[in-house]
Amino acid sequence: MKKIDKPLTDKQKEFVRLLVESDGELTKTECAKRAGYEDGSAYQRAYELTNPKICPNVVNEISKYKSEYLEKYKISEPNHISFLGKLRDEARRKGMIGVAVRAEELRGKCAGFYIDKLMTMNRHSILDASEEELEGKMKKIIEDYGDWINAKEENK
Repeated sequence: MKKIDKPLTDKQKEFVRLLVESDGELTKTECAKRAGYEDGSAYQRAYELTNPKICPNVVNEISKYKSEYLEKYKISEPNHISFLGKLRDEARRKGMIGVAVRAEELRGKCAGFYIDKLMTMNRHSILDASEEELEGKMKKIIEDYGDWINAKEENK
């Protein structure tokens, strides 16, 4: 039997699962330890398990499992909106109204109902302006908005 066709042991299967599902949060050595390999040899086992010359069957399984895992958890607009809806419903059932509202808001953003607008103010132009420039800007504001400012003052 060729090495690549050799079935995986339970420890090897667990190593593959941990390595793929941890998505870089665990090192290969940590995955080997958690899969049941001895602490003293976990580094060496991790190296061997990920070396295609030594364990081509494990490397092949890592690649296959990673493809299946990514496909299973692939994000798309319909499943994203659906999942947010489920989270909203669960939060509502638990009385977590704020979480439910946030999930619904995110569903609305995903569907294009909300548009975030950002306004940036350049403070330096005001701070660096001369006294004459500031007076000119103030006169322009009074010309443009004087009626509105006066009306607000009268309503106080």
